[in-house]
Amino acid sequence: MVKVWFTRSNGETAHNEPGTPNYVQGEPPTFPERSFDYRKKCLEEGFARVGWPNAGDLRRPGEGRLAPEGYTIDTMRRTHAKRYLQAFAEIQVGDVVVIPAGAARYRVHVGVVVRRSGEGRKSIALSPGGAAYYFHHDVAHGEPYECAHRVDVQWAHDPASGWSVFTFQQLGGLWPKAFGSVLAARGAILTAANQAGLPVQLF
Repeated sequence: MVKVWFTRSNGETAHNEPGTPNYVQGEPPTFPERSFDYRKKCLEEGFARVGWPNAGDLRRPGEGRLAPEGYTIDTMRRTHAKRYLQAFAEIQVGDVVVIPAGAARYRVHVGVVVRRSGEGRKSIALSPGGAAYYFHHDVAHGEPYECAHRVDVQWAHDPASGWSVFTFQQLGGLWPKAFGSVLAARGAILTAANQAGLPVQLF
């Protein structure tokens, strides 16, 4: 069954304050600013992300951590965050993802999870059911640590108007959260994704 997930492109980083255990050199924004929003990057480069990058690669626990003295997936104080990461790592090709489309409540971008490969990650695999999660960062070359946990996404796009935006009032309970499984709005989101031309299975 196709699952629908809500995740964010925005948040506050714990990785840009010099002298702290979680500091990663070059991680934006410049401290003391902490807020970030990678929505444009997610849409243009075709992926969705979730936070807590210092948990490391979720397929290979601990690998890829840039703040060796910082938190780990085992020492994270927020147990819900650990659950979010475990669920994010289980997202499959063919699932649907929504991210907030700015500050307006319940307005989102909708995309279907794909798997890209090859030079520049241009080749798209749409066969549903395969693992989608990967871990990637390169802070020095514009790939922020906060975007390390990823799945590739083909976002709904209207050539005339740009990235498509949808409104789903049923997202009310999920809206304040960083990540979650969409239940109440699932049918409406799948229908909208299908009508937007995304390769989704409706139910």
